[in-house]
Amino acid sequence: MISLTLLATRGRSALFAALAALLLLAPGASAHAQAANDEVQQRERCVQVFAWLSLEQVRFGQAASWIRRSSYPFLQRIAEMAQMCPSFAISITGHTDSVGDPAFNQQLSLQRAEAVAKFLAELGVARDRLIVTGKGDAEPVEDNDTAFGRQRNRRIELRLVPAGES
Repeated sequence: MISLTLLATRGRSALFAALAALLLLAPGASAHAQAANDEVQQRERCVQVFAWLSLEQVRFGQAASWIRRSSYPFLQRIAEMAQMCPSFAISITGHTDSVGDPAFNQQLSLQRAEAVAKFLAELGVARDRLIVTGKGDAEPVEDNDTAFGRQRNRRIELRLVPAGES
């Protein structure tokens, strides 16, 4: 069991290693009848770990699609997850706040999602497992009238999708 202290400290590298060891690399049963159940459990573990990992945000330059270096470790962990979970694709959806021209925001959200896909592909994730979408300012999660809300709306959403679905 993962201690609450470990989760609270959120030391990303150590915590990721612990989660991967506990959830993904759990020993499988040796019996042939157990194989199907093991695969289902592995898929559930992938979803659980990915949900926790994707709470972090990808950071970009202001009004730009280049990824800030501070986001590299997070994206490296996502790439590692993708390698451990080959039966899933990753949906990458870019969002912006509502400041500025809507057409620019739409394009920027797509460019940012593409930048994340390119980064993950360079780390070894097959490009055909990456589904890229830009939503512009169409799906805010907070009010765009505050600095905090705008910051929350400028985001990349990463979601696991069973391979073959889009």
